[in-house]
Amino acid sequence: MKGAGADWGSLSCGCHPDCGVGMGFMVSKRTKEWAPLSSFVNVERFLNDARDIADAGRGRRLTALQTALSLLRNYSPMKAPSGFRLLDLVHKFDKQSGGQLGGQLGARDNQNRKGDEWLLMFVAGMWFQDLWTYDFRRTEMCIIPYATQMGEISFCAYNTGVGWRQIVEQMYQNSTVAEWYKAHGKHAVYANPRKKVPLPPGTHPVTLQVPRDGQLVSWSPRPAVTVAAEPATTH
Repeated sequence: MKGAGADWGSLSCGCHPDCGVGMGFMVSKRTKEWAPLSSFVNVERFLNDARDIADAGRGRRLTALQTALSLLRNYSPMKAPSGFRLLDLVHKFDKQSGGQLGGQLGARDNQNRKGDEWLLMFVAGMWFQDLWTYDFRRTEMCIIPYATQMGEISFCAYNTGVGWRQIVEQMYQNSTVAEWYKAHGKHAVYANPRKKVPLPPGTHPVTLQVPRDGQLVSWSPRPAVTVAAEPATTH
């Protein structure tokens, strides 16, 4: 394992050097060509550029232009898979970032990815500890909290080692899955995007439109309330 002295950063670690590993691959649906993204894009320098660009806050258009220039300087075309172009990289970045380039550089429809030749595939692995490899230091540094009836428990503690998930679930379960199915039957699973979910008559599905700024409702913090202390009394 890397140990506590390993490098930390965007590509190294978010909470602990031994948290997990991952790699993005660009894959062509047409030719089956593929290559790790980091083999032809300097991902670490691009992330550093993105941090500096975001911190500068120079407005939407200039930010998009600077981001595109960063892609250009961090892209090595001679190392890219056969048939992959800089324009493909711009299109893919625009879609993976939720259309932040706004189509200003010829990016295609962000809502439709099925027509893209190049797809981004991410392969990741995580260290799931057991009782023989359990590391309390690793567990207490986990940054993913689970809200449970017993309070907040970290992802690593909840899913590994002594088995907090089984303990909490068995403490609060109403019945086993088999008992529930026996009494109520199996519930329907709607996983086909081409088939509509049957709704009661008169029901109208609500389509949620999320604004570009992500703010669904107006909100402002409440003014602080100052409570004056009562004067001490003597007897």
